[in-house]
Amino acid sequence: MAYLTAIEASKHLGVSERTVRRWIEEGKLVARHLKKNKYGILEADVEALLAERPDIIDENAKMKARIEALEQRVHELERTVARLEGQQTALQESDGKKMDCYSAASLQKTIVADFKRL
Repeated sequence: MAYLTAIEASKHLGVSERTVRRWIEEGKLVARHLKKNKYGILEADVEALLAERPDIIDENAKMKARIEALEQRVHELERTVARLEGQQTALQESDGKKMDCYSAASLQKTIVADFKRL
């Protein structure tokens, strides 16, 4: 009989530790109280819960997909910010130099367009 802690069970189930502790309190998951704030949960009970509740897996898959999408968006925004910072530096450097109106206006339009996409 292998026992899991609440943290290990939460990772296995793909939910928070607090959710596992709440399920124990509600009787949805059986656990032995080993020490103060430490539960021992049979691995077989965790597997049984997963078998009974396939919606847990579906929710976790949706959440993982959402997290991946958000991470991708953050990466795109970081690249855009880096590009904008480079353009800002170019504009600041051009302040002291003469820049033809077309180049300055073009660069400014690019910055504004990139900024609006954020």
